[in-house]
Amino acid sequence: MNTENNAVPHGPALLDQIVSFLRQYLVCDDHQLTVLALWIAHTWRFGSFRVHPYLDIHSPEPQSGKTLCLRLLDLLCREPAFCTGADSKTIMQYLSAGRDADTLRQMITEKKSFEDQACTLLFDDCHHAFRSSERQTLLAMLNSGWDFDSQYSGADGAYWLFGPRAFAGSAPLPRSLASRCIPILLRRKRLSDLVSRLTLRDEPPVAADLTSQLRQWAESLSDAQLAAAEETPPDLPLHLTPHEQANAEPLIHVADWFGGVWPEKARAAIAFVFDAAEPTSAVQVLRDIRQLFREKNDPPYLLSRDLLAGLRELEYRPWSAWPRNAGRRLGGLLAPFNIKSRRIKVNGDTFWGYYFEDFQDAWQRYLPPITVESATCTLSATNPPPGNSLPAQ
Repeated sequence: MNTENNAVPHGPALLDQIVSFLRQYLVCDDHQLTVLALWIAHTWRFGSFRVHPYLDIHSPEPQSGKTLCLRLLDLLCREPAFCTGADSKTIMQYLSAGRDADTLRQMITEKKSFEDQACTLLFDDCHHAFRSSERQTLLAMLNSGWDFDSQYSGADGAYWLFGPRAFAGSAPLPRSLASRCIPILLRRKRLSDLVSRLTLRDEPPVAADLTSQLRQWAESLSDAQLAAAEETPPDLPLHLTPHEQANAEPLIHVADWFGGVWPEKARAAIAFVFDAAEPTSAVQVLRDIRQLFREKNDPPYLLSRDLLAGLRELEYRPWSAWPRNAGRRLGGLLAPFNIKSRRIKVNGDTFWGYYFEDFQDAWQRYLPPITVESATCTLSATNPPPGNSLPAQ
C-alpha cells in the first residue's frame, strides 16, 4: 500500500480539511464523510480512471440534508452542474449536448484534456426523471456514462457521456443505476447536533480555498502516480461485488496518492458503506435462510412450512407480514438463483421443502463467508438482526 505523499502540495491534511468542512453541515458518520471527501477529490482527476463511482445520496426520512449535501458538492467538485427535479427529456438533452463520441475520443487520442468537456452532474429530486421500469432511455444514457469505454448509441448518433454523477431523491434509484453508485446515508439532525446553516448568498470562504488546493493537487500528481490508476490497488476490502470493486478503486487510488492515514481510512470506509447498504429482498432472504439452517445445525433439508414459519417470525423483514401459505412468494424470490422447492418424503408422507445443498451455490456467490461473529449470532423476532435490515412492508 502506497502511503507516500510524493508531489502532493498539502498532503493528507487537505482531505482532513474537506472532512471538517463537510462535518459542519451534514449529519452522517465518519465513513460517509471519508467517502465524500475522496469522491470530491476524484472529480478533479476523474479522467484518470476507467470507471468512476456515482453517488446515491439518500436518507430514511425527508429533511435529512440530501439537497444540502449536493450543495456542498457543488462548492467543491470540479465543473459542477446542479439541477433540481428535471424531467427525463431535459436531462437527456443536457447530457448529449456537445458529447459527440467521435470528437471526444479524438481529443483523447491526441492526448488533449477532456475533463473540462464534462461536468460533475449533481441531480436533486431525481425521482421526477425516472420511471419504475429499467427500460428507459435516460437510464441507459446514465449507465453508459459510468464506464470510460462505453458510449450511448441513439437514433441520431453516438454519445460519450463519461463524467461524475451524484443523485439525491425521495425514491430509490432504478436498480441498474444504484449498482453503479456508492451509497451515502444521511440522518436527520437531533436537537443536540450542532450543525451550521449554509446560505447560498454567502459562499463560505473556505470552499474557494479548498477548490484552489484541489486544483493544485490534481495538477501536481506525477506520471507514476497516474499510471498506478490503471492497476488494481492493493488490499481491497474483501467480498465486494464487481461493481462495488469498480466503484471503490478510484477512491482508494486517491487515498493512496494522499497517503498518511488515508489509505487505511479509505478501505475501512468503503467496506463499511457497502456492508451497511440495504441488500435486495432476494439476497436478504438468502441470508435469513442461511441463518435459519445454521440455527438448526444445517440439516439436509427444511420443509417449506417450517422455513416460512421461521421467516415470518422476523418482524424486521418484509416476510414478517406474509400469510402462512406464502410458498409462491418465497419461490419467486429464490427462482433467480435456480433454487426450487422439491418433494421430500418424511416417515412415508410427502411434503414440499428445500434441500440444504441447493443453496450452496447461491450462498457462495452472493453472500460473504460466515465469520465467527456471524456464526454465533442468531436472528431474533424481537430485536433487529445485525447489519442493515429491510423494513417491514
